[in-house]
Amino acid sequence: MGWSYFSLKQYQKALDSFERAERFASHPYEIRKGKAFIHLEQRRSQLAREELEKILPPAKVNELLEHWEASNRNDNIVRWEIVPSNPESNSIFTLPVEFPRYRSLLLGMPTEDIEALDSAWESYYQGKYTKAANLFGGLARSNSPNLDAVNRLAWSLMHAKQINKSEKTFKEILELYPRFIGAFKGLREIEEIKKRQAVYVQNYIDLGKYQLAANKLDDLLNRYDDWAHLYNQYGKIFLARKNYEKAREYFLDAQKFSPNDSPSQLGLEQVQRALDKQLYKADQAFKKGDYKLATLIYHDYVGEDEWPSPKFSLAHAYNGLGWSQFYKKQYEYAIDKFLKSIEHENYKISSAKGLGLSLFAIKNYSDAIPYLQTALKSDPENKDLAYKLDWSILRSESLGVSQKYFEDVLKNHPLRASPYMALGWIHYNWRNPDLGVEYFLKAISLDPDFALTPEFLKLLKKERFGWQVYNSLGWTYFQNQLDDQAMQMFRHSLKIQPNKSEARKGMGYVYFRQGKHNSAITMLEQCLALNPDPNPVFEQLTGSNAIAPFLMQTTARTKLGRTHFIKDNIIEAINVITKKSSVTPVNPMPMMDWGGLT
Repeated sequence: MGWSYFSLKQYQKALDSFERAERFASHPYEIRKGKAFIHLEQRRSQLAREELEKILPPAKVNELLEHWEASNRNDNIVRWEIVPSNPESNSIFTLPVEFPRYRSLLLGMPTEDIEALDSAWESYYQGKYTKAANLFGGLARSNSPNLDAVNRLAWSLMHAKQINKSEKTFKEILELYPRFIGAFKGLREIEEIKKRQAVYVQNYIDLGKYQLAANKLDDLLNRYDDWAHLYNQYGKIFLARKNYEKAREYFLDAQKFSPNDSPSQLGLEQVQRALDKQLYKADQAFKKGDYKLATLIYHDYVGEDEWPSPKFSLAHAYNGLGWSQFYKKQYEYAIDKFLKSIEHENYKISSAKGLGLSLFAIKNYSDAIPYLQTALKSDPENKDLAYKLDWSILRSESLGVSQKYFEDVLKNHPLRASPYMALGWIHYNWRNPDLGVEYFLKAISLDPDFALTPEFLKLLKKERFGWQVYNSLGWTYFQNQLDDQAMQMFRHSLKIQPNKSEARKGMGYVYFRQGKHNSAITMLEQCLALNPDPNPVFEQLTGSNAIAPFLMQTTARTKLGRTHFIKDNIIEAINVITKKSSVTPVNPMPMMDWGGLT
């Protein structure tokens, strides 16, 4: 409650809430921080200092206050968010002086073993990293490991020079908490540590001392055998020595660990230019999107050569020809070429991806599955592959088999959108449309791009959902800033049930956000004519109206009043808001509208 009032700039109410909470809290860290920032907002720096000194060392208090003053100097006030919207935000819950323990982000999570955690953190801050790692390791192995303990375990392992274990732990955190800034910064710090360790390699390469560079790389590779950067450095050394075949091997190895790695792509282009100018010309045409020219050059290169062949260049040409034909939508021809190039070890992944996408494009879903699985295993963050794989399984397996598959996927990937989409389709086909739509809404909330996938858009056009379903989809799109899709859903709903108010209300909100105020007024007035007291809407508000993004309850009537106010129809705005006050006199929204909050 205290932080909620703080976000609304109602500082006295926030202070009262924090002081009431402090009487019952055994660990009042966030409470004292909240009180300190209330005092800072009210320019009572001494009171703020007194609160901060209860939770931070004096040096960190001074650092924090200097940072605050710098961000509020002159008229250039930079608002600090409460919860960070991105890793670089100035945020009260991720203060630089708290690095790397962001305990405020854990607010609301279980708080067992606080004394043990504080003791382990004390060891960390004293530089006793091995001891801290052992303490945190014990806490992290408990039945319900605390995120605070696992995060600190990873940082302690890093400082104890156990880089691989630290990196693995940070990645495990991000699988469950993809936006946890402690793990995000930890991985970034590990990348910097590795680069500092590898800086001598680049220096030796620049000086032409390739053997010394190779010796250093051998040592680093023993420690970090899955780091693409090292393989790229080996590639550079062999490129400089004009050992192009060996250079190519290392650049290809780099791509196994980082499929979208640009240094290895550049290295492979340099190798190709040196070894085979015709293939290089074809590759450059393909890179520029001139698939017709690329097809001609690749086709001439293949010529009458027999297949199978151990030649790398011939496999490369077949693979390039396959992708050129794929982008020309000549899928059957592309499949024929990919079936050849996939036989070469270095093109198994690229060809599998091409085969999977080509077979999917011609709706041969069952044959596409194994190739899409191979490609996704190599590039697990590729959402397009994940969606197409899930859709292929959905289209080729029975509903029962598909349900079990997607429920198993969610156990390992609870934040992946595509399994929710698939389960929504399964339940919809089982004539359970309400549950199906809940899964669709969950998928959209996790990944708004899901709303734009061709398969889902075709589903919406083809299937006849109830009007309530289209309204639910419309509001989900609206909350994700997808106004065009929201409007489309509300119009579908209105077409099915023209005498209902909800679709008109949704269209009015969309028109308001688009600045089409006359259209907004029309829709909102029609909504209120059908239903004088429709359900409220929760909107996320940001900017100068609040110190942090928060959800605000608004209604069709308050939104209509606000629209008249913007158009300088002050009397009409007063009439609308006054009527609202008489309908629900205890609702504070009419008073808040005049603060520009809706």
